[in-house]
Amino acid sequence: MSLRHPDEYPLNEGRIVSTGGLDVAVEDWEGTFEEVQVPHSTALHARIRGRGAYLVGPIARLALNLDRLDGELAGAARALGFDPARADPAQGVIARGIETLYAIDEAARIARSYRPPEHAFVATEVRAGVGCAATEAPRGTLFHRFELDERGLVVCARIVPPTSQNQATIEDDLRDLAPRIVDLPIAEATHACEVAIRNYDPCISCATHFVRLTVEHLDSPATPVVEIATTRVLCVGSDHGADRLGLMVAERLAARTTARRGSVEVVPVMAPAMDLAEQLRGVKRVVVVDTVRGEPTGRIVTCPLRSLEVGVHAVAPFSSHGLGVVDAVRLAGALERIPAEAWFVGVHVGVGDVDDTALVGWAEAVVSAVEALLGLRTGAE
Repeated sequence: MSLRHPDEYPLNEGRIVSTGGLDVAVEDWEGTFEEVQVPHSTALHARIRGRGAYLVGPIARLALNLDRLDGELAGAARALGFDPARADPAQGVIARGIETLYAIDEAARIARSYRPPEHAFVATEVRAGVGCAATEAPRGTLFHRFELDERGLVVCARIVPPTSQNQATIEDDLRDLAPRIVDLPIAEATHACEVAIRNYDPCISCATHFVRLTVEHLDSPATPVVEIATTRVLCVGSDHGADRLGLMVAERLAARTTARRGSVEVVPVMAPAMDLAEQLRGVKRVVVVDTVRGEPTGRIVTCPLRSLEVGVHAVAPFSSHGLGVVDAVRLAGALERIPAEAWFVGVHVGVGDVDDTALVGWAEAVVSAVEALLGLRTGAE
């Protein structure tokens, strides 16, 4: 299901169409679709009334609008194996690639033809009203409806994002996948599930790293295969500046024999405010590693994780991330996800640039601090 424009590849305008014969105006969305609460999830599932689940996103757009591309792009899609009649999730990579080429061409066309308007905006009179629209986000059709009062303030808003619309279809795919991966090693089976999710949604391609897979063999319930880490080291970082330290620590910890032995799991965390609370779920003890704004540079800071919720650490510019560990810890605390054994290990990196030599030295010092905290064996093996 996607938008379809009379003569353009869809983005902001058009009617809602599907391969099953649906063809309705955007204004008819709420009469055509519904969101339902399912018992096993807090995420709403969307479905076509009286018909069931559906698919939005690059595959759907390209399948329904291939004739809206120029001949060269449409030919490239077919040459790469894209089949509009076969909604294979693995074709999502092809569809995204074709849409990226289209976006580049369209951006160049707009830039070449741009003429500054006489007025920067259109003056409007504020009044009460209701408006709705559907647009094509990269991950699929997005419906939104807003009701405004006489002052122009939003009194009611409804947003149906593509991710939630695909939720039921993603779960159906995972159910179909399960029998084929049940005998694989846990790491391979987990990866297969993550790939199945990424096929649908580039926006959750990182979030799928929190998948924790449990396999229970029903024919021998006394010996279920359950691989869930009891200890997790969460290394917060990014590819920029001093924040590279977290990723360096993760690489070094994961490479050590002691860090892989038993049930210790090392996880790089790229967006702490969004991901950390989820990563704290289901472990007995945890260590969070991050860089700290402060002097003297190179100083190692170790403290209980919960101490970041209150006291000096909560009000100081503690993390080097704008929305960082303190925010994530507060969220995790509110959700009761912080285990009894939880520590923070950080290193002061100051406020300026840090050279690579200093980062390497600090990373090794943090690794040693984490290993000592967890009682892991150190030294050459």
